[in-house]
Amino acid sequence: MGDKPRTRAPEGASAELGPYLARLRAMPFARDVQSDGDRLRLRTPTGTELFRVALTHGAMGHSFANTLILRLADAPRWILFAPYVPPGIGKRLAANGANYIDTVGNCHLSIDGHYFVHVEGKRPGQERHGHRALRGPGLKVLLALLADRELAKAPVRELAEQAGAGKSTASNVLRQLRDDGRLIVTGTSVHLKDSLWDTFAVGYGESLRSSWVHGRFRAQEKDLAALEERLARALSDELTWAWGGGAAADRLTSYYHGPEVMLNLATIPDGLPQRLRLLPAQDGPIVLVHTPCPAAFHAPIPDVVAPVLAYAELVYMGGDRALETAALLRERYQEAS
Repeated sequence: MGDKPRTRAPEGASAELGPYLARLRAMPFARDVQSDGDRLRLRTPTGTELFRVALTHGAMGHSFANTLILRLADAPRWILFAPYVPPGIGKRLAANGANYIDTVGNCHLSIDGHYFVHVEGKRPGQERHGHRALRGPGLKVLLALLADRELAKAPVRELAEQAGAGKSTASNVLRQLRDDGRLIVTGTSVHLKDSLWDTFAVGYGESLRSSWVHGRFRAQEKDLAALEERLARALSDELTWAWGGGAAADRLTSYYHGPEVMLNLATIPDGLPQRLRLLPAQDGPIVLVHTPCPAAFHAPIPDVVAPVLAYAELVYMGGDRALETAALLRERYQEAS
C-alpha cells in the first residue's frame, strides 16, 4: 500500500523508532530522549521539549509533504522520522515548522532558538527503503472505496467495475486493507481508517494524476464563473463529467475555488477541446482530466467529483488556501464517504 504520515503510532512503533532516536541521542544538546511511539520527550540543558511524532516508511514527494503539513497543522511541535527526506521536501517541511531526521543523515532541528542543527545533501544508496507505493489500478480501487464505502460489501466484480480495474486487483487491495486493519467490515458496517484519505492523496499526486491529465487550455472568457457556465451548457449529456479540484471544492464548501477550472471526464472524445472552444496552453487555467474510474463521479451534489478526489487535487496544489479547503472538505465529507 502507499505510505502515509502516521500521527498515532501502532503497537511496536517504538522499536521502529530506534535508529532515529539513536541519531537524536547523538546530538550534543540531548541529555535524555524518550518516546512512547507517537510522543517524544527531549531533555536539553535548558529544559524538556515535547514533540508529536510522525513516522513513515516510504518515499516522500510534495503531495506527501502537503498531507503531513495539513494533518499536523495544529500540533505545537512535531518531528518526522523517515527513511529519506529529499532536499526540496526538507526545505518545505522546515519552512512549516517541522523537525525531521532520516536514516541517511539529513536532519533539521530547531528548538526554541536555543539549538539548531541542519544537514542536507546526503543521499541514500542503491538499496530500497520502505514499502512499495500503491500505483495505477490499485489507487483506483482505493478511490472507489473512499468514494463509496458500501462497495467494500459488494461483489468484487462490482467494485472492480466502479474502480475501472481488474477483479484480481480489486480483490488484492481488499485483502491488503483488511489484513492491515485499515478496512473493517462487520455485518452491515464498513469502517475505513481516516488515514486512507492521505494514502490516496499521496498516491494521486505522485503517480496517478500525471497519467490522467489530458492537457491544459485557455478560453476566451476571463471570468471563471462565466467560463464554467458555458462549458456546462456545451458538454454533451452523453458524456460523464464533473468539476474537479478547486471548482469542485467551491461547490462543496463555498470557501475557495482557486485560479483553475478542472474538468474531469470519463472519456475525452477526439476534438472535444475544439468543440469546447479551448486552445492548448502549457500555463492555461483549464485542466481536462481523463478519469477512468466510475466511482470518482459519486458525489453528494451533482456535477462534482467525489470529495476525496477533490481533496487529493487540493493537496497536490498546495498553498495555504488550498490546504485549508482540503481540511474543510475532509471534515465535512470523510465520514460520509
